[in-house]
Amino acid sequence: MEFMDFIKALSKKIYDFTGKEVGIDNINALTRPCYYIQVIDYKNEFFANYKKRIFISVDIMYIPENDENNTMEVYKVLDELDNMFEIKGNKILKVKDRNLTLKNERTKVVDGLGHYMFDLDLFDMYGVPFNYKTMKNLKIKN
Repeated sequence: MEFMDFIKALSKKIYDFTGKEVGIDNINALTRPCYYIQVIDYKNEFFANYKKRIFISVDIMYIPENDENNTMEVYKVLDELDNMFEIKGNKILKVKDRNLTLKNERTKVVDGLGHYMFDLDLFDMYGVPFNYKTMKNLKIKN
């Protein structure tokens, strides 16, 4: 799984659910109201046998239409984001063929902007594993 797979899946989910613009590059180029995805932390920890652990910490920022008198709007949107991930009692983000469980979900409002933050922690494969069928046919010469 590549880094952009997470971003694409999250952007599509937010857009499909809300119909509002979702940005990851230039926050100033977005049309309000909108969402801005910021990856706070992204770590890979490599293990033997082509396995790696991926840890991602994400902040979905909601930018309301108006700078002032928007507290109720922001809290409502944060609740909607929280409900968007709900699948049978779990908070799930589907990325490619995987269903990833959100961890440590939290919300806050800072300077009139809503923040919905969560972590993803998963194991994945990396590299190209050996073709063991081909290796079975190898003969060792003495």
